[in-house]
Amino acid sequence: MLIGSDIVTGAGAAETLINPKTGEKLSDVPSASHEQVSAAIAAARAAFPAWSRTTPVERSTLLLKLA
Repeated sequence: MLIGSDIVTGAGAAETLINPKTGEKLSDVPSASHEQVSAAIAAARAAFPAWSRTTPVERSTLLLKLA
């Protein structure tokens, strides 16, 4: 997960990812803990003022770079 500018592993209970076509188990992935969700919300609130002032071109460039 990306929280602020940090990539972190979930600290919550694991969730099983299933291939919807075959029903095959792909992996177990830890979900976010309550603390991680709170941290992500706080980071998003802090980033919103600057993010909301960027142009669509700037946003798409940043999102493509992240991808």
